[in-house]
Amino acid sequence: MNLDSSNEEPKLKIPGKIILSKTVISERELKLKSLSEKWKKERIAKENFDKKAFGFTKNSEILNGRIAMFFIITGLLTEIWTGQTIPDQIETIIRTLGII
Repeated sequence: MNLDSSNEEPKLKIPGKIILSKTVISERELKLKSLSEKWKKERIAKENFDKKAFGFTKNSEILNGRIAMFFIITGLLTEIWTGQTIPDQIETIIRTLGII
């Protein structure tokens, strides 16, 4: 074992190991913290964008598809039970609401 005699604490001499001063270590820590904060802000912004229900986002498209599937199935089941086609059902709703 080779001990470093220049410092008070005994340390092993490891080939390729870089010994950094405390100022360099603190500078690197500050840089890493700022980078961490930057990445955290970017991640939060992306998560907020993905949570949107309107616009062209993944969640809004999933919601739109589910609503469309629900109303297609509802329309088809109503067609089976009443004998009215989906356009006839839409016309009945519009007439009931007094739009036409």
